[in-house]
Amino acid sequence: MESASLQQVSEASVDWRRFEGEELTVCWPAHPTFETLKSLCPEFEKLTGIRLRIEEEPESEWSKVVQSNLSSRRKIYDVIACASLFAWSWAPAGLLEPLDKYIEDPNLTDPSWYDLRDFPDAVMKICRWPGRPGAPEGEGTLWMIPYMMETSILAYREDVFGRLGLNPPDTWEDLLEAVKVIGARSGELGLRPLILRGARFLIAIGAYPSALAGYGARDLDEKLRPLYTRSEFVEASRIYVDIMRSGCPPFQEFSRVSWTDVIDLMAGGGYALTIDCDFFAYTWENPEKSKVSGKLAYALVPRGPRGRGSKIWAWSLAIPSASRNKEAAWLFVEWATSKRTLLSAALRGNYVPPRRSVLESGEVKGVASGWGGGTWLKAVEETYSKYAIGSFFTPLPQQMDLISLLSDALWKALRGEASIEKALEDAEAGARSILGEAGLLG
Repeated sequence: MESASLQQVSEASVDWRRFEGEELTVCWPAHPTFETLKSLCPEFEKLTGIRLRIEEEPESEWSKVVQSNLSSRRKIYDVIACASLFAWSWAPAGLLEPLDKYIEDPNLTDPSWYDLRDFPDAVMKICRWPGRPGAPEGEGTLWMIPYMMETSILAYREDVFGRLGLNPPDTWEDLLEAVKVIGARSGELGLRPLILRGARFLIAIGAYPSALAGYGARDLDEKLRPLYTRSEFVEASRIYVDIMRSGCPPFQEFSRVSWTDVIDLMAGGGYALTIDCDFFAYTWENPEKSKVSGKLAYALVPRGPRGRGSKIWAWSLAIPSASRNKEAAWLFVEWATSKRTLLSAALRGNYVPPRRSVLESGEVKGVASGWGGGTWLKAVEETYSKYAIGSFFTPLPQQMDLISLLSDALWKALRGEASIEKALEDAEAGARSILGEAGLLG
């Protein structure tokens, strides 16, 4: 599909000048994804006559700043970045505006041009939620519209695997054996086996949910009781810790590795493989930014005894309920997530754009089709169509605190401070306390 088939923004049956002269305050984290949108914002201002005040915060502080301002109304935003973990806290507190009515308003949205069905079901699932703790994703209110989407895939040095006679790991056991083989010849090869996210909180939302899903683990049951000590959760956690211990850097170094470090360390040629976001390939395949361009191949995340699964994260756009310019704010969200804008953003580095028509466009495929000799596109398409598992974690406002407990459990096991069984037992006790204090346990 060529971009000629993607209608121009000006072709929408929308009065883009309806709110000319108004100003919108937009807030998002400093992040490569939003750099692409920031570069396109002058086009929106020219199209609509609406002025944009863009505020950025460091990603590590952004959610705290936004949460504080949303709750206190010390600062009023019209559009904010959002994702499922944040929506689970902000929506129940009445801090987010439901979006369905704006999509259904013919004065604000041209349904055939905007084409909501063009967004993949797997990513739209995490944008809808009834707003009740424990209620499943994919139902109820639409709280946000995705601007990008990401899922986990495996990237490996094809040259290194060929030299050692290794196949890309299909199971978590295969991955453990592969990192041991590479580790034994690490000095000869001049690289380490594996790099994953190791920093607190991030360690539990990187590849870890794929291991849990592969073993059939769930975090909470229908009554919101923690399941961290169930056998399948323990077994998945045990092999994940074994893999990190055998393949990743020493703990003192590993515990500081963020997602940006994973990009840079793989690009620098110091590691043989990783499991992380699909869009990282945009950097790895750029010969001006990467020493491994042309050396990588891509595959699905490993499978476990109960199958294969990969969580989805989507940086999205939402409208705070306190906004005084909600209809104008919706025009910004509609424009930013339209086919044409997402195509422009993709060609500036916003991989992976959350629209089928953009992913299938000649321009995007022309950039990405050669990555990993075609293995990147194959792995990405198969993951979204067959193995996407939404956010994995149960939707509820306390989930960030629960994930932090799981992060601490992984750290304790890695440092040898406790067996994985004891570490998860402590995490489960902590989770019960948090959920009990919130009145969520019977």
